[in-house]
Amino acid sequence: MEKAALEHPNLFTAEVIGFGNNLVYVNHPQGIQQLLTSDRQLRDELMTLMLTGHETTATAIAWALYWIHRLPKVRQQLLAELEKLDDFPSPMEIAKLPYLTAVCQETLRIYPVAMLTFPRVVQQPMELLGYELEPGTVVVGSIYLTHQREDLYPEPKQFKPERFLESISAIGNKVSYHAVLPSLLLVACQ
Repeated sequence: MEKAALEHPNLFTAEVIGFGNNLVYVNHPQGIQQLLTSDRQLRDELMTLMLTGHETTATAIAWALYWIHRLPKVRQQLLAELEKLDDFPSPMEIAKLPYLTAVCQETLRIYPVAMLTFPRVVQQPMELLGYELEPGTVVVGSIYLTHQREDLYPEPKQFKPERFLESISAIGNKVSYHAVLPSLLLVACQ
């Protein structure tokens, strides 16, 4: 781990300032922090990613590649942005690319990897979007249905990364594309 950190310092988002007793310490904007305690912990983190986080990641990447390949304009604009990077950009430099970020956001909007939010149970009588909800009612937000709302995302079936580059003032209905306003699936909890 020490060798990798020293050979590829651009892979770390914070300055590596020391190694000792199999610990990696980094100088982070929030203070000196312990990064990983051992090679085993690093292996465990990678195994967790490979075994539990791969399906949603793979699905999102597959859809992004589909749209990038299908739409030459998207591909050309993305390649133009990527060509401005140095030969070995840091992960933070890549993460700050506005069009790449917009492509990722639009991919997750049009095909969210999670369709529903976690269920919430109504604790006291209330009204939500014209529905009277009684205690015990389970409310589940539909991420997919929200992302298909014409009033929030004009032409929701179209892949348009530009929608995430527009400013709030350019949006007629003044709704932020980063807001979560779930459509609701109501299930009585008896």
